[in-house]
Amino acid sequence: MTEPTDNDLLRCTLGKCENHEVIVKRVDNILHCPLCNKIYDNSVSLSSHIKRFEGDCSSNADDSDNENANLSMDLVAVPTIKTMRHTRREEESTVVLRDYSQAIINACQSMDCCLDEKDKNAWIIDKMGLEPFALTCSDHQDNLIEYNALSHPANIKKISNHKFECKSILPEKRKRIEGDSSEANHEPNLKFACAQVLAGAILLNVSSGVAIMINTIEMYGMTKSVDIHRDVSASMDSSLPPVSSFYCNVWPCIQNTRDGRKLISTSLSCTGLLTSSTRVDILEDPQIGPSSSTVTISPQTTRIYIDQESWDKANALALNSEVRSIHTSYLVGQMRQLRSQFHHPTSYMLCRASSHVAMGRFCQPLTVFTYADFEGIKKTIDNDNSNMIASRIFQEIGYEIIKSPATANLNRTLVVKSMAELNDGRINILFSSLLALF
Repeated sequence: MTEPTDNDLLRCTLGKCENHEVIVKRVDNILHCPLCNKIYDNSVSLSSHIKRFEGDCSSNADDSDNENANLSMDLVAVPTIKTMRHTRREEESTVVLRDYSQAIINACQSMDCCLDEKDKNAWIIDKMGLEPFALTCSDHQDNLIEYNALSHPANIKKISNHKFECKSILPEKRKRIEGDSSEANHEPNLKFACAQVLAGAILLNVSSGVAIMINTIEMYGMTKSVDIHRDVSASMDSSLPPVSSFYCNVWPCIQNTRDGRKLISTSLSCTGLLTSSTRVDILEDPQIGPSSSTVTISPQTTRIYIDQESWDKANALALNSEVRSIHTSYLVGQMRQLRSQFHHPTSYMLCRASSHVAMGRFCQPLTVFTYADFEGIKKTIDNDNSNMIASRIFQEIGYEIIKSPATANLNRTLVVKSMAELNDGRINILFSSLLALF
């Protein structure tokens, strides 16, 4: 039966009587044992208590059968903590590498080729007895990157589960035995050697006694396939070979252009443009700029005296086919002073050399790439004029080309930030056109 709210009916246990019931009333919703002073919250517990002691509970003092024990029968203690701990679930790797056919396509870089071309590559590789294999590594975010290559199955078996350092192997170049003027596109390191060997050289006119030391010189190719900024002059006083000269296939001369008279040193494969020079026969300030020469130099009367230190450096550059700059410091300062064709890769060749007396950055002529570093009266960049701000863009492009020619890109944020500092309306228009390209 349901439990009453004000009293409970219990079978009498006195004298083991089972023929009638005893009414036990609740006081404050608690049942009191009629034989002792113990209390209970329900009739089941009270009846069990009376049956247990068979009506003689007043003489038993069982501590386990008290109010607290009975009131807490249905309670369960649950410990608590301030912060719930998070158990990290181990995630299973779901990285799937390329299959056999995909690996061949990736190794041959034929993703954009037609199906026939891909099938032809697979057939050739099969006939050569080669198989694709995967080279895996992790980027800075621990993402797996897969590269594919081809090798003989025996090699693949040996190199599996090992770590290697990957290096490219270049084919041997033929050594030129005859001639002293190699093509720059066959031996690209020679343009660095040619610039370095003339840095610090002295040009002496034996007829007039005029002596000029080359402080800074820029090297240019002779054909458009080698250098988009090659010499295209065809006038009588151009860099064409003279009838006679002190040296075979090398001649210094003055070239008259629309920008003025330029002092150059020419060979069959390249032309050196002097952008800074100093008279050593008289006391005179250094001349800065390609069109600042006022002296008379001719191949028939001019001797060239090479600086020993520059000669040693040039020899080292000529023997190193891996070199990509004249020296390893301030790379952007080795770019030439240009005004056009900035979309062409040859505009970023690092073939500008300075003598040991002009190696300091403050002693070299400024270019469109280095004007951003010009030190004014104040050392902060807050007072940079619009031309300096524009030079930052060229400098950023130059560094991007040096770092990665194939993937170089211009940061839009830099353009927006630089544009906000401009105070020249014309340059502002150019920056607006530049932003429209993004």
